[in-house]
Amino acid sequence: KGEIEQVEYYENPIRTKTGEERIIAWHNALLRDASGKIIGLLSSGEDITERKRAEEALAHERDLLQALMDNMPDTIYFKDTASRFTRINKAQAQALGVRDPQEVTGKTDSDFFADEHARAAYADEQKMVETGEALIAKEEKVRRADGTFHWVSATKVPIKDAAGHVTGIVGISRDITERKQAEEALRESEEQYRTTLNSMDSCIHVIDEDFRIILFNEAFERFNKKLGLTTNALGLPLSEVFPFLTENVYDEYRRVFENGETIVTEDKYEFESEIIFTECHKIPVVKSGKVEKVVTLLRDVTEHKRLETQLLQAQKMEAVGHLAGGVAHDFNNILTVILGYAAFTQRTLSPDDELFQNLEQIRTAGEKAAVLTRQLLAFSRQQIMQPKDLNINEVVDGLLKMIWRVIGEDIDLKFISGRQLGTVHADPGQIEQILMNLCVNARDAMPKGGTLTLETENVLIGEGYRKTHPWVDEGRYVLISVTDTGHGMDEETRSQVFEPFFTTKEVGKGTGLGLATVYGIVKQHDGMIDVYSEVGKGTTFKVYLPIVERQAEEVGNKIEGPARGGTETLLFAEDHESLRRMTLELLETAGYTVLVATDGQEALEVFEAHADEISLVLLDVVMPKLSGRDVCDRIRAINPDVRTLFTSGYSANAIHTRFVLDEGIELIRKPYDMHVLLRKIREALDRK
Repeated sequence: KGEIEQVEYYENPIRTKTGEERIIAWHNALLRDASGKIIGLLSSGEDITERKRAEEALAHERDLLQALMDNMPDTIYFKDTASRFTRINKAQAQALGVRDPQEVTGKTDSDFFADEHARAAYADEQKMVETGEALIAKEEKVRRADGTFHWVSATKVPIKDAAGHVTGIVGISRDITERKQAEEALRESEEQYRTTLNSMDSCIHVIDEDFRIILFNEAFERFNKKLGLTTNALGLPLSEVFPFLTENVYDEYRRVFENGETIVTEDKYEFESEIIFTECHKIPVVKSGKVEKVVTLLRDVTEHKRLETQLLQAQKMEAVGHLAGGVAHDFNNILTVILGYAAFTQRTLSPDDELFQNLEQIRTAGEKAAVLTRQLLAFSRQQIMQPKDLNINEVVDGLLKMIWRVIGEDIDLKFISGRQLGTVHADPGQIEQILMNLCVNARDAMPKGGTLTLETENVLIGEGYRKTHPWVDEGRYVLISVTDTGHGMDEETRSQVFEPFFTTKEVGKGTGLGLATVYGIVKQHDGMIDVYSEVGKGTTFKVYLPIVERQAEEVGNKIEGPARGGTETLLFAEDHESLRRMTLELLETAGYTVLVATDGQEALEVFEAHADEISLVLLDVVMPKLSGRDVCDRIRAINPDVRTLFTSGYSANAIHTRFVLDEGIELIRKPYDMHVLLRKIREALDRK
């Protein structure tokens, strides 16, 4: 008996007769007899060429897959049905904080991640094992081994056998941290953009090529709500949102889309409740050389237009005022001479003399002309004021009888007085002039009778009211309201009502200076005036006078005695030659010794030379070289007790005085009556 030695395995290639190379697997064993002598060789061969090729291909694919896995930035891992790692790539090993991927085999997420994440991952994977459904692109925030947080998009797919049973899990996670950061930055940018867009006062909306609105801001919604238009405009065509747009507007949009030009227009839209002025910018949005959208930026400039109109009106009134004031000043000087010589000549005649009567007609006409010049001065805000602290209720009370006589029996007069009315610093005569002019105007608006209501009250104008009434100044005011129930005014008439020489009355029945006078006086008192009127319903004029924190003085009319002369020495300064000569003759006739100066500098020099002799100084407010105020100040520095009187026909050059006299300084307005002049001089000299 012999034995077979251990079989040995060999593989070696052979070449067939056709030249093809094949791989043969050999199993060889030596045969020995009972004595151990080799007696033969047992050998068998198997062609394993196809199997070897399949193994090589599989190994190549495995190596290729491993290389692919290890060089991918995404983390890749395989798990069994108990969620234990069986294989990972280098990216996953790095994320887990291990050097060798083999270290994680048999471990779970609990060994590497926080409990919250590990439990969530385990729940997802066990659900997948049960249902066989994949988990696609789940975004989650995970903390890596180095402590940094990353956003990942995880996809997990079940591995199934031929029978469809789940045998494992393969997962791939992509780091989307940069994308998330970019999305967050974009979200913040969009939020800032939206905040900026909504913080703009301008209405903004964007349209596409079909003229549909694809974006708008909050100002757009507010604008539409104000006009009663739809605010939910997204996706709607322009024609549905703004049904009043003309074809010309659509032509402008077409030009923007076709030519890429920006178009700016000013438009006017009339609605039932109001008229709106807008400034519209149509701006192209270009992409790849083509206009894709048009941004419309719309500003409501109605208030701007109104203020612009007010400014133009104020400038016009100012220009007319300067012109009127200049004419009034020159005319006053002429009237003073005419009236003075007429009165002076009358003193030499009998009242029954025909020449006396003719001179009386001259005086009457001159005094009417003087009234007109005073109205011009009032309008131009260059009257000289003698303000006092007043209670307006007392002023109105003192005028009620006169107002009642002026308006007639057909008009019902009401006075509603405000309680604890504030004190105003104003010229009582000019306030009376305001009230009389407004009441006469109200009377003329009610030819068939009606009701005239005077009201006074304290008002506080704050920031909120000023926002809707830009023409007002903040502060505390006494408000005087004069309301009639007359025919009212339309907008065109109301806009011109304070202009000088504007009147709706018949020729010969009005000068057009009444309300212009009121306007000028109010402005000179740092006040405000407004008018509200509706055709067929009536009109209300509102006069606002600033309140001062002082007790008001009593207002009353003084009874003037007859004019008397005297023997004192007077200094008289006047630059107008005819007026100077006439006044000098009048004063000397009354018994006074008169020293004459033709300008301010000469007046000062004359006073310095005769200071001990001069009892009273009569100065024109505006003179060459030195103004009357300057002369007065310097004279009082020499002799504080000297009496001083001012005369004025007003001049634009005197605006620096603000036409306000100090307490105790009397004013004689030109053209002055000779009796008034003599009386004022006598009162000043006799005053203690």
